[in-house]
Amino acid sequence: MAQGDRRGAADEVDTTWLARFASWAWAPFVAAAPGWTSYALGHRDTPALLRDNAELEPVALLHMVAGSLLVLGLWAWLAPRIGREQGCPTRREAWLEAVLRTRLLLLGPLVLALVHEPGGFLSATRPTLVLLGALLVAVSVRRWPPLPEAALAKLRRVFGGPRWPIAALVVGVGVIAMLLLRLALWRHHGFATRAFDLGIYDNIVWNTAHGDFLACTLIKSGVHTSAHFDPILAPIALIYALAPRAETLIVIQALWVLSGVIPAYLIAWRRLEDRLAATILGLGFALYPSVHGIVLFEFHSLALLAAPGLWMIWCLDEDRPVGYWIAFGLALLVREDASLFVAGIGVYALLGTDHRRRGGLTLGLALAYLAFVKFAVMPDPDLLMRDTGDHYSYTNRYRRLIPEGGGARDGIATLIMNPGFVLGHVLSTAKIMAALAFLVPLGLLPLAGGRRLLLAVYGAAFMFLASYKSIYYPLFHYSTALYPALFAATPEGVARVRGWLVERGETPGRARAAVLSYLGACLVLASLATGALLDVAPFALTRDSVRDFGPNERARYEWFRAAVAEIPPSASVSASKRTAPHLSNRAELYIVQQRIEADWLVVNFEDLEPQDMGWVVELERSGAYEEVAKYEAELWILRRSEP
Repeated sequence: MAQGDRRGAADEVDTTWLARFASWAWAPFVAAAPGWTSYALGHRDTPALLRDNAELEPVALLHMVAGSLLVLGLWAWLAPRIGREQGCPTRREAWLEAVLRTRLLLLGPLVLALVHEPGGFLSATRPTLVLLGALLVAVSVRRWPPLPEAALAKLRRVFGGPRWPIAALVVGVGVIAMLLLRLALWRHHGFATRAFDLGIYDNIVWNTAHGDFLACTLIKSGVHTSAHFDPILAPIALIYALAPRAETLIVIQALWVLSGVIPAYLIAWRRLEDRLAATILGLGFALYPSVHGIVLFEFHSLALLAAPGLWMIWCLDEDRPVGYWIAFGLALLVREDASLFVAGIGVYALLGTDHRRRGGLTLGLALAYLAFVKFAVMPDPDLLMRDTGDHYSYTNRYRRLIPEGGGARDGIATLIMNPGFVLGHVLSTAKIMAALAFLVPLGLLPLAGGRRLLLAVYGAAFMFLASYKSIYYPLFHYSTALYPALFAATPEGVARVRGWLVERGETPGRARAAVLSYLGACLVLASLATGALLDVAPFALTRDSVRDFGPNERARYEWFRAAVAEIPPSASVSASKRTAPHLSNRAELYIVQQRIEADWLVVNFEDLEPQDMGWVVELERSGAYEEVAKYEAELWILRRSEP
């Protein structure tokens, strides 16, 4: 044998030995996983055990031994069957295959670590655990033997039609919607919502429903166009008029946002022609942490952009111009800056599809609409700042890119002439973790989306160039500028990764199973880790959430509802930030900090700084106001004294 041949043979042996060693290395971890999981679940304080290394009890050893014996018994039962099924040459090979097929047992400790990890929403641990868990699922599914042809034929007969994906979507999204709506309403009834922004939008919609378009007394200018132009609130006001309360806006927002499931499903179905893949992405939309954050956090017109934006993309794919332009018009009505997201779809159509004429027209109309609204409808933000002390200009939110005393032109100059500074600004640790929070639930697959990534350019720039954390934080309404584009790019990423696996020798069936199980696991694990559905999940809005609306909370809310029912609908009210959303369905609502002596004062003591509390107390002591009702040391209702 030639020297080169001997070296090649030695390398092959070494590689085989390393592969066998790596495969057997799974065995102790798989054997220990069930016992550790059962002990952690039965521990008196599971979070303390996982986060703080609480003292181990002697029973832990019993769990580990018993769990390991059960796993050994499972391997002993599986190994001979695997040996007969695959014709393994030795018993050792059959046992090794049994070990590799049971690796999913490791999901137990991984999921527990995931939901109790203490590092915060934007920690590096969670995305790492999500990706590891999803890869574990994918390699395990890939290892499983194919089902017998008879079983496959039966599954095709039962699930081969279009009905079961629709049924799965309706049931799954329905359950998620009910859970999110319950949490959103509990949050409101538990006084965790605020004047900014639920109270503002409730007052805007109430005034719009009564003929005063976009008026709002919580804004110093008296009209919302000083901040945004969102005519979509006019048709919403028609529905709101049937039940004019903040709860109506909460329900409308939740249902509108979750309706994005439908175009997300259709986009995936058109690209992949795979009902399972489309169902996974449709349900994944409802499981997505950003969707949970948007549904639960106040009300915002920008949150309504995702659904028409996704419909635009689907209609573009399907070449349905009528539906496309209807969705285009609806998207522009959402808010003036929604036109930039729409312009991004125009850029994609222009550069990434054959619909170049439609793309150019979309881009031109969207930018023309933005210019018209900014210069002809909305007031000059600098003038507003001089007149009222408020500054709503978006340039203020990108202040790190703008030298002191500069404006938008200086920010653009920074982008062009100081790329080193811009790169450091964008690649901060917090923003990298925020980007992962968007991408990891989708398994990083949007990054393989090719030209579809053009859809995400505006959202990424809008969010990650910002100086305010609230803009790039994945759970606030600003995330609507990005996450719909990621869902639109994911099917292309699935197709490309699946094709890559087939090119490397994987069968089409196994490649499909591996990619879809990986994507599904990422969506489920990320939702468990950073979504709102589980009480144990470290959802980043937990401090403002009400997870247990018990008898005490219910009694407090019922007392408050009965007390404020005595306030005449036409009366003006000055409220604190937590009580304001419960009283904003009237013509005149103010915040205590504005120091306006309205007809009624309704305050939550926790909302007020000492100087504001002193102002309210002084009004009561001077006889200008009289106490009407008081709930312990928390809620206080006063009425202007009659002369």
